[in-house]
Amino acid sequence: MSKKQKKVKRARMNPETKEKLQTGFLTLINNDAAIKAAREYHWWMPIILAVCGVILTLVPSFVTNMQVNMGEAVLSANGTSVANGLAKFQADLKEKNIDFGVNADGLLSYDEATAKTLYNAGGTETTANYYYEAKSDVTGEPQLRVVFTEDMVSQTYLNALSQREVSTTTEVAGSDGTTSETITKTTYRVSVLAFKPSGFSFAAYPDRSTSTSNAFVSYTYDGLKGQKLSSLTPEGSLTSDPQAFVSSTRSNYRNLLTKGYESEKISLAWKNVGILAGINGGIVILLGFVLFLVTRGKNNPYRVITLWECQKIAYWEAMAPAILALGLGFLFNASMSSIGMFLFLFLYGMRIMWTSMKAFSPQGK
Repeated sequence: MSKKQKKVKRARMNPETKEKLQTGFLTLINNDAAIKAAREYHWWMPIILAVCGVILTLVPSFVTNMQVNMGEAVLSANGTSVANGLAKFQADLKEKNIDFGVNADGLLSYDEATAKTLYNAGGTETTANYYYEAKSDVTGEPQLRVVFTEDMVSQTYLNALSQREVSTTTEVAGSDGTTSETITKTTYRVSVLAFKPSGFSFAAYPDRSTSTSNAFVSYTYDGLKGQKLSSLTPEGSLTSDPQAFVSSTRSNYRNLLTKGYESEKISLAWKNVGILAGINGGIVILLGFVLFLVTRGKNNPYRVITLWECQKIAYWEAMAPAILALGLGFLFNASMSSIGMFLFLFLYGMRIMWTSMKAFSPQGK
């Protein structure tokens, strides 16, 4: 028996659909194609394209914000004194067998009288400026100050607590052979860590900083829920292996800072997305209106184009700048985040300007 070969007919794309696809892709680089698509094709097509374009512009900013590691940011750029001070604080907690726990709700429970047995500087039990202070074994200079408080802690409060005044005496020889002393006072800053029932605040300064600016953060105990402060103390001893002890303590506090910032980071990232979406979406609508005004000239042959058609032209033309902004945004966000945010505005504005000067200008034809 001979087998009959069946001829399968291949479905061909509708010529009209094929033309729409070709024109749609051509709108990425051709302004005349965008004008044609806006005037002849379905109204919903450019709207979907504009929305997708705006979403693309948000990706670099959102990804960059979500990649922030607050632990690295605070403890990596402020010298070695902060890490050494944190290590000594944890070692003293362990040595004096003092520990405070954080419950499942993220609230720190501590006894004020017990906390004050740690304090060793700044005054006495009856004074307000009484705190724990870790000092360098070599220079004797303060490395970190720690307080436990029920009060709300502001950056101004931590700045005041961080002040350390140092007087330097210089002998100056006079022309008559006598000498005189000149006393110069310099205010240095010491990093401060404040534990509160609902969270902790940290003002980290670089080594021997005289600036009032610092890496100030205030977060919850999300990284310590159901645990105790002793969980931040690494295994081993500060005296037997100081380098490993300091490194592990720094790592533990980095995790605490990173987890404490997590909820705020997500909230901040979405807020930035909302603001940027409003700005970019508003620019798309605004520049569509600009195209309409450009065609209102008395002798302009394009004055027949309506406001809605100009809006659709602007929507069609938004995708190409959005794609470019997506690619370049990751490049610039790594080093110049402020420039990365405005890439779309610049690229899109340039394309709309080119459309108004060339595609809508009889002299430009």
